[in-house]
Amino acid sequence: MSQVESGQIPQPSERWALPLQAFSNQQPLAVGELLECLRNLPGDELTFVLLRETPLDARCINHGDIDLLGTMAAVEGLLARCYALAQAGRCHFRVTRKKEGHVGLVLFSRCGQFRLHFDLWIDLWQLDGGRRGLRFADVAHLLPRDRSGYLRLPVSVEAAIYLHHFFVQRKSTNSKTVWQRLAFYTEACQEAGAPDLAADFVGVRQQGHVEQAVLDRAMRLLKSHEVVPSLVHSWHVVRQRWIARWRRWWLGSPRHPAVISFMGCDGAGKTSLSESLSKGSSLPVTVRPFIGRNLYRKSLIYRTFGSLVRRSLSMNRDRFDEKYCVPLYLHAAAHLRRKVYWRQLLGSRKLLVMDRTLVDLLYTQRLSDEARFGRWVHLAEYFGVRLPTVHFIVDFEQLCARKAECSEIAHRQYDEDMFWFHVRRIPTDYTVFSNFGTFDDSKTALTQIIQANWPRHRAA
Repeated sequence: MSQVESGQIPQPSERWALPLQAFSNQQPLAVGELLECLRNLPGDELTFVLLRETPLDARCINHGDIDLLGTMAAVEGLLARCYALAQAGRCHFRVTRKKEGHVGLVLFSRCGQFRLHFDLWIDLWQLDGGRRGLRFADVAHLLPRDRSGYLRLPVSVEAAIYLHHFFVQRKSTNSKTVWQRLAFYTEACQEAGAPDLAADFVGVRQQGHVEQAVLDRAMRLLKSHEVVPSLVHSWHVVRQRWIARWRRWWLGSPRHPAVISFMGCDGAGKTSLSESLSKGSSLPVTVRPFIGRNLYRKSLIYRTFGSLVRRSLSMNRDRFDEKYCVPLYLHAAAHLRRKVYWRQLLGSRKLLVMDRTLVDLLYTQRLSDEARFGRWVHLAEYFGVRLPTVHFIVDFEQLCARKAECSEIAHRQYDEDMFWFHVRRIPTDYTVFSNFGTFDDSKTALTQIIQANWPRHRAA
């Protein structure tokens, strides 16, 4: 058997037809730009395994997930490319992480109306009922060495992995997408000379579930291709999962949050857009902005301590906040936790927007060339609710035209530090918003993104 049965499953490069007729009345240019980003995202250096039979064309826009298996370096490289595309004003994107080994990525068009969903897997715990898992190295020997991008495994291997995925995820054959995928693998396995595997898929379509004997045959097929799971259950794995659950409970925001945060350099447009959304937008809720620094600056303790100490030391307010960032961060984190959960308890229908984030309190000298995270940045690993965050980015020329306060080095360093800090921590919900268009276009795109990510509805 050859390493890649390219004659059995169409490779993604052969399926780049753009059926834009479905979007003829809905900005086909935005769809084409989004698909162009999808094509060029891996480049010539990054390699991923496309785990499921997924049409990489306009049919995957606003529909389903693109499941990719790669290394941690490849996933971070892909996120870096998304960041570069956002810096060029070509898209917006959202990164979510709830556990180790998985990254959720949503790529938005410039208008915010169209999106591509990715599931980026580093540890694929979907074999043997979820007790074993695959990594990219386990299947790398089945891929061509002279190609990069989105690659496919041999049809029998891909189908066997999908059977285990079907069982672990408890897929329903009532879903049109699942039914079509089962039919595809039935036909593909028959053409690839694997009639037994094709018969197993027929049985799944008829019975609606996967028998244990089918899973055992699929596991033997994987072993015959030298696909040996490198991930097995152990005490270390169980411990990591319980720690991840605890962190989601202690640090994660509610599933349908009533509070989100906007961040970015001074002049990135976060304040103007949040105030514009609060006064009039097409959102079904009222957006109320508030200044994040008011979490501690309006407290009686801060006012008293500031009047006694700050004036005696002849410090400006920003320098004073950096010097005493530890107690101020802990006070702001406690206040924000009360605010978030009180609004959830009351069932507020208004979306509260926080101008800046808690992490900004731990970032020092933001306006100088020495901008960096302070030594107390590890406080964010243990304290503070991690709200959904929207990071506004613009180029330096536009930033200077709006508010010339920081240097070009400080502007670049702040955006890069905040990007890597947010995408690497768990849990996280982080969106990069490319604010390069006109004010009305940015307002429309931001409205679309907020409604797609954090929908809320008016009370009846």
